[in-house]
Amino acid sequence: MLITSQRVGDREMLASEFLSENEPLMLECWTCRKHAKMERILYDYGKLFELGDAAKGVGWITEVDFVRKRKLVFCSEDCKRTAQYKDGYFRRMRPIPKG
Repeated sequence: MLITSQRVGDREMLASEFLSENEPLMLECWTCRKHAKMERILYDYGKLFELGDAAKGVGWITEVDFVRKRKLVFCSEDCKRTAQYKDGYFRRMRPIPKG
């Protein structure tokens, strides 16, 4: 299962609600669609986790888009800047992948 964003105000996620015990949980960069496997420690089956904590655990960053009330996951500062307009607001839709 891939996770790219989370609605602000949503409760923490419970891994057992949406994946089986052996299914990997992956983060996907909102901009470039690069994947990172979350370590099992971060989402022990049946344990609550928050998207920001999970991203920090793999060295990625999250930012809050207050206009659309969502948290976005990025693999780097470059990807974060690509997803923003010059005024700092985040784009409504994900960029179309090149190639």
